[in-house]
Amino acid sequence: MGKVFVLNSENIDVISEEIFGFLQEQKLAKEDVIRARLSAETALLQWLEHGNEGREVTVDCRQRFRRPVIRLVMEGPLCDPRETGELDDAMDFIATLQGNLGLAVVYEYKHGRNVYDVKLPMPELSTFAKIGVAIVASVVTWQLVGFLPASVGMILREHVIVPTFNMLLGLISALATFLVFVSVCSAICGMGDLATLSRLGGRMMKHCQLANLVGVAAGTGIGLLMFDVLDFSGGVSVGLFTNVYKMFLAVVPHSLIGPFVEGNTLQILFLAVTSGVLLLILGQQAGDLVKVIRQVNLFLMTGINYFCYAVPLMIYLSFTDILLSGNLEAIFNTWKIIAACYVVCGVILVAHTGWSAFISRFDLKKHFARIMPISLLAFTTGSTAACIPAMNKTLKDEGVNLTYRDFALPLCQTLAVPGTTISFHMIILGLLGIYHQTISLSTLAVLMVSVFLVAQAIPPVAGGDISIMTLLLTQVGLPKEAVATYIAMSLFVDMVATCLNKTAVMNAVFTCAKKDGKIKE
Repeated sequence: MGKVFVLNSENIDVISEEIFGFLQEQKLAKEDVIRARLSAETALLQWLEHGNEGREVTVDCRQRFRRPVIRLVMEGPLCDPRETGELDDAMDFIATLQGNLGLAVVYEYKHGRNVYDVKLPMPELSTFAKIGVAIVASVVTWQLVGFLPASVGMILREHVIVPTFNMLLGLISALATFLVFVSVCSAICGMGDLATLSRLGGRMMKHCQLANLVGVAAGTGIGLLMFDVLDFSGGVSVGLFTNVYKMFLAVVPHSLIGPFVEGNTLQILFLAVTSGVLLLILGQQAGDLVKVIRQVNLFLMTGINYFCYAVPLMIYLSFTDILLSGNLEAIFNTWKIIAACYVVCGVILVAHTGWSAFISRFDLKKHFARIMPISLLAFTTGSTAACIPAMNKTLKDEGVNLTYRDFALPLCQTLAVPGTTISFHMIILGLLGIYHQTISLSTLAVLMVSVFLVAQAIPPVAGGDISIMTLLLTQVGLPKEAVATYIAMSLFVDMVATCLNKTAVMNAVFTCAKKDGKIKE
């Protein structure tokens, strides 16, 4: 029924706090909470100013069909809180604006009661829920098409599903090529000056790159053992090494535009690294140009972030296409890839943490105790942003020097990505197996280098890995459907990959801080 309050200036604040407590429990966005409170306070103030002081106001806060609603009810003469005389046009504009932002305000007068409703946006579905809805929708579509003539399914695939998916994939591919370039440039420019980097960052870079190389070796080795996709028809001959050598020579592009048009990952990385190092050498002389690159990077990352809203649609289109084509093997075999990623990343996590404790002469039990909470947080959230405050607090509590951790943590966050290198190799080799394709030794060598470099250039936004993997999967000749299959399982793999990445970051910072004498245990 709600709570009853006497309308006066003091109780307006009390009602506002009551509403705030309800909204806090709903875990809504801060802007929605602020807008809802202001809207309710404005209505109460209007009633108070129109001579209704002392009347009883019922405040009812509840969920209706998963949507939080705040209802204010006051008995008495008609008093529309939205009407303010000469400001009617302004209030109409505000009401329209609130509606566009997801905040719906409704007023009605019935049975001698003024009823004012503030309806907030429905809580957003989790990523798991969105994927689940997309998969269920695909199955429903498949079943419905099954009752129709076979030609209907073919027409639906060829004229609706495939063209729409190709359009979305083309959009993300176009963004990805430029995003890789500006992300790498921004990351290199953000390392600071070369003197600081060489003085403090040398040991960190070696530690992180060693972890990444272990990831490349583990991901490639286990992937080849599990999925028979390696083509030995060329043999180990002079011709093979010649081909590999020529492929690496081709890293240097013949034009500045060509790599972006062709989507050549290695050439884009070459241009990005070269440009970033030159800007780092120029230092303050390239200040304006660095600002432009960072602004472009922010623009593209925002675009990729918003593109993530289309990921459930891509999953729906992909699964529907697979179901209508009868290729159910592509769905069932993805679980083999996911399980392999979990096992390999778990083993590397334990081994890397134990090795870091051994070479740094940390107490093994204590070192695991301070690392594992971060690993668990990274696994449960799959988010780097969620882990950064906890990582910084752990380093502070364990006595790592403030200046040192402010430099080391961002640098290692960028460089230490063994989980990503493992998962990328496992997924690419697994998808080659699912789609019955092989890879030559020379292409495998180029792929290993590409993954090693590009894993450290993933944009720090949701969906950044999708843009990178789109380039890598097309580079090895996989069909566009393989990208959709990756998108469907990326969330599950990203959890364990992020877990290993953050564990490697903490191990790197602790180990290097001990070697550099920057930790006071």
